[in-house]
Amino acid sequence: MMGVSMPVITVIGIQCGMNIGDCAEIRERTAAVMGEVGIDPAYGRRYPHQFSGGQRQRIGIARALALEPEFVVCDEAVSALDVSIQAQILNLLLDLRDRHGFANLFISHDLAVVEFIAERILVMYLGRIVEAASKADLMKRPPDAWRPAGRSPGIEPPGNLIRLIFSALHEARVMV
Repeated sequence: MMGVSMPVITVIGIQCGMNIGDCAEIRERTAAVMGEVGIDPAYGRRYPHQFSGGQRQRIGIARALALEPEFVVCDEAVSALDVSIQAQILNLLLDLRDRHGFANLFISHDLAVVEFIAERILVMYLGRIVEAASKADLMKRPPDAWRPAGRSPGIEPPGNLIRLIFSALHEARVMV
């Protein structure tokens, strides 16, 4: 959660400062990251409550991007946004992933969002992975064939499935 008592430039700048020590470099990097996610650096003195939901999501993305990550987890990143803003944020995430080469774990209950952003999908039910497949394989089946309601909660994934998925994410830079 963003600090509501700090201007956005400070919220993002703190993250930038973790990799940079010089104040001028921090300001420059903060402005660059803000611009990269579509927030005008001139708005840096504003507070989080002065931004729309989509803009706040962009600020959150800028905070993550400032750390120059190799792996980003997006947990329900667009669930509170309207459909047009969801599309903008999803396209931004895809663009940033391509430009920066980070891997991304995207968690969502919205099948349309998952279909848009994923290359490989894990289906979880009651905290357990019940299925893993490429987007093409999973989406071509009728929904009832793989929705958790038709599955036994006792299905166990192969012992090394999670390790292999994270390894593939890191090495191949694919999105789940």
